[in-house]
Amino acid sequence: MSADLVPGAQLGIAIGTDSAVRALGTSDLRTKRPTDDDTLFRIASITKVFTAAVLARLHRLARVDLDAPVRRYVPEFELADRDAASCVTTRQLLLHTGGFAVHQELVPSGPDALSVGARGQANAQQIAPPGELFNYNGIGYMVAGRVIEVVTGTSYEEAVRTALLVPLGMNRTKFATEPDENLAGDHTVRDGAAEMMRLGDYGGRWPLPSGGLLSTASDLVRFARSHFIETTLFDAQTLALMSEPEVTLPAPGESKALAWFVRDVGGERMLLHLGGAPSQQSLLAVFPASLMAM
Repeated sequence: MSADLVPGAQLGIAIGTDSAVRALGTSDLRTKRPTDDDTLFRIASITKVFTAAVLARLHRLARVDLDAPVRRYVPEFELADRDAASCVTTRQLLLHTGGFAVHQELVPSGPDALSVGARGQANAQQIAPPGELFNYNGIGYMVAGRVIEVVTGTSYEEAVRTALLVPLGMNRTKFATEPDENLAGDHTVRDGAAEMMRLGDYGGRWPLPSGGLLSTASDLVRFARSHFIETTLFDAQTLALMSEPEVTLPAPGESKALAWFVRDVGGERMLLHLGGAPSQQSLLAVFPASLMAM
């Protein structure tokens, strides 16, 4: 932390049924508030794992068909290539193989934000036929969030809380649209020193399914442990659906599963996802065979 001018951090590790969390440094350079176990950090794209997990559970409950066209659930979904829009599936959205380019024309914020955002992809250009090319695209997860709303009949936020956060006791995890007094400040490095950044509005509800969760190391460890400690949340089939490689990536030994990126580390499978906000970085990794997470 000293070498890289990182003001504050949280670390968490779980091995079997044991776990430990450590909070370090300062969460806000202006107030000098110490980082503690309850300090919230922006976990950014790790949110995608939660979105995919909700859809995996809905698929296992036969409430959503991941291989049906997205338009079965979100008829307003549009792309510049109308034929492509009619056949892109929810599975392809989660695997980043929808084949359309990242396109952000508007950032809707109201109760219908995810529906408006899905309709707003009408000018997103197709760069490959659906299912044929991996192209990291957070917009696909935003549209997938709308699928969750339609299938569950509630908001994306409430669906995630009901399906994952409440059952796992993730009491300090919330969405970026919800204020909190113990939120880690946004920091950068200028002229060899750490300093506060002033970020604009997060962007309303539309980006939430792609990168809108705030969480703590303690809560993320709870989620990770559900992948190797028996719970009623995920059965073996759901865990396999979330973690079995489906798309081979250019990096040797790396692939994309429905919810996770997957790497071969010393002959053992590692499930991981990174989160990168403009001023905060996060990583969640699970080693199911070793019953370990960090």
